[in-house]
Amino acid sequence: MSTSKRIGEILVSAGILDEKKLAKVVEENANHAGELLGETAVRLGFAKDKDIAQAISTQLGFPLVDLVATSVDPHA
Repeated sequence: MSTSKRIGEILVSAGILDEKKLAKVVEENANHAGELLGETAVRLGFAKDKDIAQAISTQLGFPLVDLVATSVDPHA
């Protein structure tokens, strides 16, 4: 059984969403089959793509790496 937080909980903890906005996102998400909760939050304008990426990073326990700002050695 997983003990990781749900994306919505992480977004609330980070101050991206409040409980009222999270409830709206969950309600809207139920009406859009196949849409992920983070996608709904972005579509409604409550979160940005980077907020969702950070929340997923937190959920999975891996750091978020911005490949635009980070140089990657192609030979590594």
